[in-house]
Amino acid sequence: MNNADKYCKIKRFLKLFSLVLLFLALSGCTVEETNTVTDTGLLKVMYLDVGQGDSILIESKGEAMLIDAGEVEEGDTVADAIASEHIKELKYIIGTHPHSDHIGGIAKVIQSCNTEEVFLSDFDYSSATYDNLLQVISRKKIKKTYPTAGDSYTLGDASFTFVTPLDKDYGDNANNYSLGIRLTNGKNSFLFTGDMEEVAEKDLVASGRTIEADVLKVNHHGSSTSSCTEFLKAVDPTYAVISVGKGNTYGHPASATLASLEEEDVQTYRTDKQGTIIITSDGKNLSVKTQNTYKNKDADNSGRLVYVTEKGNKYHRKDCKYLKGNYRSFSLKKAKEEGYEPCSVCKP
Repeated sequence: MNNADKYCKIKRFLKLFSLVLLFLALSGCTVEETNTVTDTGLLKVMYLDVGQGDSILIESKGEAMLIDAGEVEEGDTVADAIASEHIKELKYIIGTHPHSDHIGGIAKVIQSCNTEEVFLSDFDYSSATYDNLLQVISRKKIKKTYPTAGDSYTLGDASFTFVTPLDKDYGDNANNYSLGIRLTNGKNSFLFTGDMEEVAEKDLVASGRTIEADVLKVNHHGSSTSSCTEFLKAVDPTYAVISVGKGNTYGHPASATLASLEEEDVQTYRTDKQGTIIITSDGKNLSVKTQNTYKNKDADNSGRLVYVTEKGNKYHRKDCKYLKGNYRSFSLKKAKEEGYEPCSVCKP
């Protein structure tokens, strides 16, 4: 092969290589090393179906946290959901307030999954369920924190800030001492404020703290005592999620709450109708999907147990602080038939 032939072959090769590069450029392809990992910044928020209670599992870039875990009997449900997500450790757990339908399952979770830190409401409360949780936290040597409003933490590519507790006296109403956070991922935001009721909602709005969010976890399972107009307008959500048990005896969610959400043009999802609800964020856009998990055991819970003291005329949850001394259990149906009234504090 003479020099002229070599030159022609090289020229043809260079021309072909140029055409390949042009094709890649036009097709939007880029050349990357095989070990390059693309960071999607994906946040996954799972509103778990735990019947009449709350539990939210959150994941971002290999880190996870949990807000509440339903009743004691739902601990396995929550632990299974964590395992199915291949989560080996929870960076944080938030127990919004000490009622059993929020913190009941946490003890089971931290016994089955490593946990770095647990946030609790600094509210003086005692019940068998809550006291057991505190003992398990201590025994497992997990860091226990009582946060203040303004405290901020990171979770993978996301971050959250505590918007409560509020510096107010709400007496013995544990709901209004609920811990609340605003979670952000890029331009997307989520608000979780436990079982906060109207008076605390208004105080939070008046505090001037940032609570606007794309997604609202509706307070107190959609109760008529929560989701006041001022609060909904301040949050201004596009989506709302109500965590609630099917056919529950409280009448949750209240028709007035559903009407308020509709009036504010909020697209609402419910765990009693759609099961576990999963909302993902890429920092710009949100997507919603549901899992048919349905906790139908709450559809007819007239046979569930409530508790009555020897001389009292009220029926209680087992963890109610007013359930003292000797007491006996009834089915809810029997307690009502015998004329007992629900305790206004534990709201059984």
